[in-house]
Amino acid sequence: MFAFKNSIKRNLVGSLAQKKGQGALLALQKACGSTTEREKSSRYKSIPVVKFQIVDLDNKYYDVSAWEGETLMNAGIQAGVPFEVACGGKGECTTCHCYLPYEIRVHQKYIDAKEAEIDTLDFAEGSSEESRLACQTEIVKEAFEGKIVEFIYSMQ
Repeated sequence: MFAFKNSIKRNLVGSLAQKKGQGALLALQKACGSTTEREKSSRYKSIPVVKFQIVDLDNKYYDVSAWEGETLMNAGIQAGVPFEVACGGKGECTTCHCYLPYEIRVHQKYIDAKEAEIDTLDFAEGSSEESRLACQTEIVKEAFEGKIVEFIYSMQ
């Protein structure tokens, strides 16, 4: 069921990527479910809920409650982070460029980015060793719990 719901969300992200603006973002947030729904669902499905924060370009902090294994992009959208999803989460643009703190980057899952992600990040302004694409970054509880992730691009 979890994989099926993620598949629906990925398809929704792809179709909404063609529509820009707040309306598409709000529709996607609604499809991802509220924090309360996630916490209740997680208890019943034994999928860990991960709590962390995202800070955007305007230095606004967002409290995030996400499922382990969910992409950072989906978690950010659900939390209301105002960034554009230009490629629909395929890793072909840099609108979800973020900086992962050292404490997350040293986790085994995040040590080496995939070649396609590295190629895309080569075009990102301000790209560094901390850079990752939120759409390609799956959340792991032991790495993300209690941390702060910095989003570089936003719609505002």
